[in-house]
Amino acid sequence: MQLIYQSAPEEFRSRALLLMEAHMSWVAGSAGSYIWFVSPMLRFAWKISADDISSWQQEIKKALGTMYPLYWLSIMLLNVTFASLAVFTINEYVISKLI
Repeated sequence: MQLIYQSAPEEFRSRALLLMEAHMSWVAGSAGSYIWFVSPMLRFAWKISADDISSWQQEIKKALGTMYPLYWLSIMLLNVTFASLAVFTINEYVISKLI
């Protein structure tokens, strides 16, 4: 866990540690740079460059070693779930009201 938060971009390092300590699973807290809805916040709200985010992801990959493919797959499934919920909500509650 320390290797992951220490490799986080300087602007986000203390927040990364807080996310990992506050969540039941520190793995879930370390996934911020991979989540599609969080990445734009890191880039634009926190003003973290894409290179810094990419290098942080590479350090996470090194830290997790052989468990990285499972980590990546679970994050991508989470992304698809969030996107599906957004599409479902828009379809059911916004578009249906317009038709």
